[in-house]
Amino acid sequence: MAVTDDGKDRKECPICRSNKLRSSLHFYKAYNEKINPDGLVNYCKKCLHDMIEYNDDKEPTEFSLRKMLALINRPFIYSCFNSAKKSQNDFLGSYIKNINMVQFRLLGYKNSNAPINDNNIFNDNDVCGIEKQVIDDFKITTDMISRWGSKYNKKQIMDLEKFYQDMLITHTIVTPQHKKSLVFICKIQLKLDYYLETDDMGNFTKLHTQYQSLLTSSGLRPIDTIGGDEATGMRSFSHIYEEVEKDGYLEPREYTEKQDIVDKTIMYLLNYTLKSVGKSKLIEPPKDTPKVGVI
Repeated sequence: MAVTDDGKDRKECPICRSNKLRSSLHFYKAYNEKINPDGLVNYCKKCLHDMIEYNDDKEPTEFSLRKMLALINRPFIYSCFNSAKKSQNDFLGSYIKNINMVQFRLLGYKNSNAPINDNNIFNDNDVCGIEKQVIDDFKITTDMISRWGSKYNKKQIMDLEKFYQDMLITHTIVTPQHKKSLVFICKIQLKLDYYLETDDMGNFTKLHTQYQSLLTSSGLRPIDTIGGDEATGMRSFSHIYEEVEKDGYLEPREYTEKQDIVDKTIMYLLNYTLKSVGKSKLIEPPKDTPKVGVI
């Protein structure tokens, strides 16, 4: 059916202010009805293309693409970026086509997984004010860069670091091998969260199996956590019972209690009383003698 030009089937681009035909010829498709109820990106293709900058090698810059994606609240997916760069004719069209695949089409810019090299561009639609403030206040240290590398954005490093520090508190991490395994576990956890958010249950299931195997081999399962009593030097009955089950019953060693000056004084007074009534002397203090200190 032909589209009539009566003004109702036209859409104005907020950048160029042009009133263009409401079709995929002038506007990219969008699938998030909350943001784009008409199924089209709000900005025209020409204006979005003009926002993309290219380096000396005629490759699109990640920075310019991310600025544009933040504007339309679409995610920066690193694999899609690399794939679109191979396009000979239409880089942006290829990228938009990639992120319009089922696993990406409902994602916003906050779900991006790009390296941190542009000071984390956000707009008001990306992250709520409180979360954005938390991310802005988070400081990335040289230790974090050394631990996680430069592949992740600021939000991802914050999530990785929080999980890492929580695991250090709840588990015994001593050897370099433990720390290396923990880094792998944190990175896999981040991917699992991403697959879960994007409903990619196929990759989630595959990776979760490897995740559980790594947790088991590293001794970092939830069951391997340090209890609060154990961390303070106290052991619960369940811990003692586990040791008995493991090592069997151990005969306690013989213990001889030393007498202090109070014990001897009490015994002296009692012996004086017993002597006065013709009774036998005590050779050790009574069992209920109060203990004060050991000499």
